[in-house]
Amino acid sequence: MSRSRFVGVGAFAVLAATAAPAVAAGEEPTTDVVAGEPVPVSSTAYSYLATHALTERAQAMDLGQFVASVPVPPQYRSANLDLSARIDTAVDAALRSPGGCVQLVVDPKGTGGALFDYNVVPVEGQYCD
Repeated sequence: MSRSRFVGVGAFAVLAATAAPAVAAGEEPTTDVVAGEPVPVSSTAYSYLATHALTERAQAMDLGQFVASVPVPPQYRSANLDLSARIDTAVDAALRSPGGCVQLVVDPKGTGGALFDYNVVPVEGQYCD
């Protein structure tokens, strides 16, 4: 695995302990999510578009479950579980699109006291490597 792809997988794990969810705490992410175009990113945010192969690997290694199992302080547990669910939802939706992948967007200008905000987005295969 190349360094940039390894960093992409590592970024998911790091988010578990430090991010505020794009889904409100306790709110279930929607399960009828479909892959689409990559989302636009503000000039203050960072975006990583995973390859299809890395997205398949995230599913095979059950990345969402891994993130849910990361020990975090109690105040971050809800965000950790929300991130886990969001990863699972995005990966599943991305892989329903032939060649699909996920986009990870991180905004260092966190809201609500978070260090940063994130979003995990399923992307149609035509936009993936």
